[in-house]
Amino acid sequence: MRAGHRSCFISPSRKGFTTVYDRLCENQDVHDIETLAIELSSRFHCTALAVLNHDDSILWVGVIRDGAWLTKYDSSKRFSGSAFKMAREFGVPALAPLVSLLMRLPMLFEVTRHEAIAAIIGIPNFSVGLGYEYLLRGDRPDGVNANEFEAL
Repeated sequence: MRAGHRSCFISPSRKGFTTVYDRLCENQDVHDIETLAIELSSRFHCTALAVLNHDDSILWVGVIRDGAWLTKYDSSKRFSGSAFKMAREFGVPALAPLVSLLMRLPMLFEVTRHEAIAAIIGIPNFSVGLGYEYLLRGDRPDGVNANEFEAL
């Protein structure tokens, strides 16, 4: 990531998932998040899940494989995103109806929606509700040692 002149923290890999907490993405500009996700997915030939929780009122999620968009979800748009494509990409196609329900249910706090979807598709819980600024000031999720997050 240094080659791209970005500052970030990298989580430990758990269950095949690694989370990147990027400083630039803290500005909550979807374009920055999309650009980073496409770059990482293309460079590492993998699936990337890009997430933006905007002030806990809008959850935006994008799924990219090998640099190509599979689906984008925006909780402020009633019929946004494909739960089937998301569930299939993360190996739980039978749970697509549950993901769809979570994508459509009204929620007071979007972090709750993010936690539920992450749990269904198998993403580590430290990928939810944590960002670059939190890590920079020393916050760490329960069950993860401070030295397990690499700063770049």
